[in-house]
Amino acid sequence: MSEDMMTQVERGGYGHAKRLGGYAARRLLRAGAKWFVTSVLPAIAAPLAIGIVCLIGISLFMVWTFGSAPVDAYNMPERAEYERSARECFPVIVSPDAEEERHRLTWGLLAAVDHFAGGIQDGEAKFCGVETALALRPDFEYRDSVVIHERRVKEDDGTTGVIRTETPVKLLTRAHTYKGVYDYSYKWVTEQDGDDRTKREVRDSWEFRADTRKLEALLRDRLCEEPSAELVMMIDKAGEAFTSGKENLDWLVNEEEAWIVDAMGDNWESDLPPPTGEFIWPVEAPVTSPFGNRVHPIYGVTRFHSGIDFGVRSGTPVRSANDGVVRYAGSAGGYGLLVAVDHGGGIVSLYGHNLLAEVEVGNSVKRGQVICMSGNSGVSTGPHLHFEIRRNGKAIDPIEIIAGGGG
Repeated sequence: MSEDMMTQVERGGYGHAKRLGGYAARRLLRAGAKWFVTSVLPAIAAPLAIGIVCLIGISLFMVWTFGSAPVDAYNMPERAEYERSARECFPVIVSPDAEEERHRLTWGLLAAVDHFAGGIQDGEAKFCGVETALALRPDFEYRDSVVIHERRVKEDDGTTGVIRTETPVKLLTRAHTYKGVYDYSYKWVTEQDGDDRTKREVRDSWEFRADTRKLEALLRDRLCEEPSAELVMMIDKAGEAFTSGKENLDWLVNEEEAWIVDAMGDNWESDLPPPTGEFIWPVEAPVTSPFGNRVHPIYGVTRFHSGIDFGVRSGTPVRSANDGVVRYAGSAGGYGLLVAVDHGGGIVSLYGHNLLAEVEVGNSVKRGQVICMSGNSGVSTGPHLHFEIRRNGKAIDPIEIIAGGGG
C-alpha cells in the first residue's frame, strides 16, 4: 500500500473514530438529560418552585414597601445636611420637662421623603431637607401653669415662716406630628427636699390618634397627585431603616435573632435576683398571632414566631410584665422601637413595634408600669404589640411563665 493510501486510511480511521466519539457523547448527554428530567427534576421541582415563589413574593413586598432598590442613605454626603435641617427646623422647646423632644424629626425621614418623592434620582440627590423639615415639623399647643416653691425658714422671733415663689411655665397639651396627634394630660405632684417643697404639674398620660395629613399634603405637592396609603407607610418605614443605618431593604432579610443580637448583644447574664412576683400580660387585647411556627404575614412562608402578637391600636399603653430594670430602649431592626426589661434570673421581656418609649436604659420599673406606647414600627403590616419572653436568651412561650406565675 502506498504512503498516500496509508495516509488516507489513517485519516479515514481517525474521522470514523471522531464520529463514533461524537455519537457516543451525544447518546451519553441525552441519557444524562433523560435521567435528570425523569429522576432528579421531580424530586426538586416542588421545593424549587416554592423557593422561587417565596423569593418573588418577598421581592415584590420589598419593592412595594421600601422602593425598587436599596439606598445607602447612611453614607450619603447629604446626610449631614439632613441632620442639620431636622435640628434647625425644629420648634423652640419651652416646656419644663422638654416633652417636645420625643417628637423630633429624624434625618432618615427627610431622606426617605426625598428618595420616594423625587429628591433622589439615579443615585443623585436633589436636597430638599429644609423644605421637608419645615413641612413636617410638629405643631405644638400649650397652656399656662406654675411651679410653686416653698421654703421653711426660721424668723428672728423663733417662729417658722414660709417663703413662697411661683414660676410660670408652659405645659405641652397637644403635638400635631406627621404621624398623628398626641394629647397630653397632667397631674399635680409634691416633692419634698428637707425644708424645701415643690409643687408642679407633670405629665400623667397621653392619647394618640393617627393623622398623616401633614405627610400626605407634602407628597401631594411634590408628586402632583393623591398619595396612596402604601406610599405614606413606605416612607415612614424607609425613614426608620435609613436612620438605623440600614439600606432600605437590608433590615428585612435578617431573622429575629440577628435583630436582637445587633441591638442588645448576645450576653443575657443578669445581676438581678430571680423574679418573685407574678407576671402579667402587657395589654388586654385579642391575640392575633400566637407563639411558635406560623405562616409569616409578610414573607408568606412558615417561620418561627418568637412571641405573641396582640391586636391593639397605635398609642395603646404597654405595661411591664413584672418588676425589673430596662435593658434596652431603641430601634432594633424589624422589631422597630423595642423596649426590653430584665426581670432577673435570666428572664427578659421584650415589647416590639412601638410608637414611643416611656423609659430609658437603666430605669427601674414596677409590674404594671407603662413603659411604652404600641405602634407600627419595624417590619409590620399594621399596629400591634409583639410581646416576647426570653429565658437565658432563648425565646419561650409567654404563656408558660405568665400562667405559671413565676420564673
